[in-house]
Amino acid sequence: MIDLHCHSSASDGSYSPKELVKMAENLNVTHLALTDHDTTAGIKEFMAEESPVIRIPGIEISVENEKESQKFDSFNFFIMDESDNDNSIFQQ
Repeated sequence: MIDLHCHSSASDGSYSPKELVKMAENLNVTHLALTDHDTTAGIKEFMAEESPVIRIPGIEISVENEKESQKFDSFNFFIMDESDNDNSIFQQ
């Protein structure tokens, strides 16, 4: 089983990134993407766990076009810079 849309307690999820990896193992998930809302704060913990689960670092970015009154979410995978957790780009 593959899960490419998972949120941790770093955004609006209920479980820490470490707990999500353990849960994925117990549910026989083979690939798990962490896609917290507008933050990469959980990626370091998510990727640090030793696990047979193939982990994919990601982010779900909320996008709003006020001129067109449109809102949507953009899923981005293989985020490489998990050290920048100030999230300043999401405040603009």
